[in-house]
Amino acid sequence: MLAIILFAAFSTNPVDIVRTAVELSQKTDDLRQRYSFTQETVQRSPGKTSSKTYEITFSEGKQYKKLIRHDGKAVEEKAELNDRGDKQRDEMLGELTKAFEYTLAQDEVIDGFPCWQLHVKPKAGYKPPSFRLSFLTQMEGKVWISKDHNRLVRLDAKTTGPVSFGWVLLKLAPGTQIYLEQSRIDGDVWMPRKLKISYEARVIFKSTKGEIETTSWDFKRVNPGT
Repeated sequence: MLAIILFAAFSTNPVDIVRTAVELSQKTDDLRQRYSFTQETVQRSPGKTSSKTYEITFSEGKQYKKLIRHDGKAVEEKAELNDRGDKQRDEMLGELTKAFEYTLAQDEVIDGFPCWQLHVKPKAGYKPPSFRLSFLTQMEGKVWISKDHNRLVRLDAKTTGPVSFGWVLLKLAPGTQIYLEQSRIDGDVWMPRKLKISYEARVIFKSTKGEIETTSWDFKRVNPGT
């Protein structure tokens, strides 16, 4: 792991910087399983807002979520396995250096971390390995990667063209915004702190718009001795 960090420290090639951040994230994924945290998802659409708050835990390498509040009211439900999206996330990480072109911009300090700022745009001719990753061909934006830790601190991106899911049953309009923040919890442990998606979409013949915001906090180490 030290070799990966040193490689990035002496390289200003933007692709190398991104590759190092991806490799470190993949190598330290198992460390997040030592922590529990609280996570709230708020969905907003014209005239309606709803929220769900979960207690997130890990057991035997699997993530579980337990609903503890719904629209601000306490509820009691059993914890459920929460592996949705893990496979797509891993696929996406593996494609980041293939799907995009990166350009170094002016360095910035984000949340106290000196960061490389990289502008991102789709790479011409890139073909995603699966239909569910087709949105990568329609994304552009900026990423900030910590110079000291080589980890993603912030991402701010938007779609530049329509993105279809589920054989065109769901289509996102250009301009859909994706914003992500990560925090250093302890040592090599970094966790997503905030994810916000603002969208305008068409489902079959109905248009809709809104935003989904997920915030995580109260990170606690479950096994302090490990």
